[in-house]
Order: sequence, then C-alpha cells, then structure tokens
Amino acid sequence: MLSAESVCYSLDGKAILDGISLTLSQDDFVSIVGPNGAGKTSLIRCLLGLLPFQGSITLHDKDIRVCSRKEIARCIAYVPQVVGLLPQVTVEEFVSVGRYAHSSSFFGLSKNDRAIVEHSLTMTDCTEFKGRVISSLSGGERQRILLAAALAQEPKLLILDEPTSHLDPKHETELYRTLKTLHTEEGIGICMINHDINSASNVSTRVLALNDGRIAFDGSTDEFMTEEVLQRLYQTSFYILEDTDSRQKSAIVRF
Repeated sequence: MLSAESVCYSLDGKAILDGISLTLSQDDFVSIVGPNGAGKTSLIRCLLGLLPFQGSITLHDKDIRVCSRKEIARCIAYVPQVVGLLPQVTVEEFVSVGRYAHSSSFFGLSKNDRAIVEHSLTMTDCTEFKGRVISSLSGGERQRILLAAALAQEPKLLILDEPTSHLDPKHETELYRTLKTLHTEEGIGICMINHDINSASNVSTRVLALNDGRIAFDGSTDEFMTEEVLQRLYQTSFYILEDTDSRQKSAIVRF
C-alpha cells in the first residue's frame, strides 16, 4: 500500500535520511527502532508527505506528493506524541474531526459518521470521556483520544510516533492490546516508533531499525532479538532472555 524507494532527506545541509527503501501493508505490524537521532520521526513524516524528500514514496502506486491531504487521510492515520496544547473542545467533538476525510465541510455528520465515531471511542475505551473537555484529561487519556480520532478516519494503515512515551506500565499494556486488536480484528496495518526494544519485539511481527539515517535491520522479531544485531545497532552489549512459557524474548544491557 505504501512504498518508499531511495528516500533521502536533509536539514540544513545535514543528511537525516539516506537511501531508505521499504514497503508497508495492512498485513504489517511494524516497530521502528534505533538510537536517538537515527531519523525515525523524519522517516514517518516523509511517509506521510509532510517533509520535502528526494526519491519516491507512493500510496497505492500514486506519488504521495500529488495526493491531497484527504486522499492520504482516507488510507493513513497519524497519531503523534501527546502534546500539551489541544483545542478546548469535548472528546466527542475532537474525535468527530477524524471524519473530515470522508465528509463534506458544508454538512454535519451523517448517521454513519456518528456510528463510526462511537465505534472509535469504544475501541479505545474512551466512551466515558466523550462529554469532557480534552484539557481535563490525563496524558494517558489524551493519548487514547488521539488514537480514537485517528480510527475515526477508517484508515488502512495507522502510523504512531512513540505512542507509549508518557504512559505508565498499565496504560502502556492496554494500548498495546488495543493496537493488536485493531491489527488482528479490524485489519489495520500498524507502524509505530518505539524506543522500548522489548515491547517492540513482543507486540510486533516485524522490526525496522534505523541508524544514521539508513536501514540497519528489517526483518522478523526473532531475527532482531539477538545479541549480535542489538550490539551492532546500539553499540553496547546485551543479554537475551526467553520466557519458557510465552517464548517472549527480553534484552538486558550488560553493565
């Protein structure tokens, strides 16, 4: 659905992305990992057509640079990191804006639009908040509202920028469960930046690692969770532990 070929991006004369090629589909649950400054956020912003890049990015074989924002929004939804300032509107009003890609700005929401908004609130466990003003919510609750608004777009692919960065372990686990449900039951492709390599390996089916603006690894989680791959990527040594029941792997830094 989304394909990048030899994508490069520079800022103030410095190469941020250098020759990135990849494909993303609805079948993917991808975690993008890598050291700080590797180019992860720049990559997803290029994939969304938000930054000027060299090379080729196509959405359903169409150059993303000539796609309208509505055209992109009907296929891809973006969930940014939680920000401090959000409009002083109710949760339901905010999530309803996610229908802009499918509705005319000259008319109100249809019965179908409202049903989709309600479903998005239910999927993210936000129904109880729908009458509250967003500023009254906690950071974790706001993150769920951003996800609900993205789901209201009915995307085929969901791109998230560190969605758990401000969440405690309980809410982090709940968010990952929601994303897995969206992928397996709703058929939505997931691509997210994740600094936690352990959760990335346990919730994803594919890991894409960046380093110095280039792809350092692109493959299965089992192939990624090895001492050799992690040491090469992060320039430090790791222990790899595996739970005998769940078969989940964890990486621990060697101090």
